Amino acid sequence: FLIATILYALQPSIYKVTLEHLSPAYIAFIRVSAILILVTVFFGIGKHNYTTKKVSYGLSSGFIYAIEAIVGLYAIDKLGVVRTALITLIGPALMYLSSYYIVKEKVRKGEMISSLLLAGVALFAVLT
Repeated sequence: FLIATILYALQPSIYKVTLEHLSPAYIAFIRVSAILILVTVFFGIGKHNYTTKKVSYGLSSGFIYAIEAIVGLYAIDKLGVVRTALITLIGPALMYLSSYYIVKEKVRKGEMISSLLLAGVALFAVLT
């Protein structure tokens, strides 16, 4: 998990440098292509138990991921790495809310409060 954290931390800075040479759409296309290749290598294309529901969930999440990737790249390009990172700190609070209301997961009160506080600090930093 440490490698994933380090790569996650480096990614916005690499995007910022790359955005000087490529458009966000091309970077997102390269990212998705790399993910498809890596998933194929690590998980294979073997026989799976696909249903219409599973395929629709997969397509929906892929579409949302593609939009997030392109919008995130535009944000890094226009706002910079630091401001974009601050704005993405709102994400955990929104994730907890959506998992509570959509997936009906149990979210502990402390998790929700801490994520809302983090979102408040991030908003304060962005707006001042």
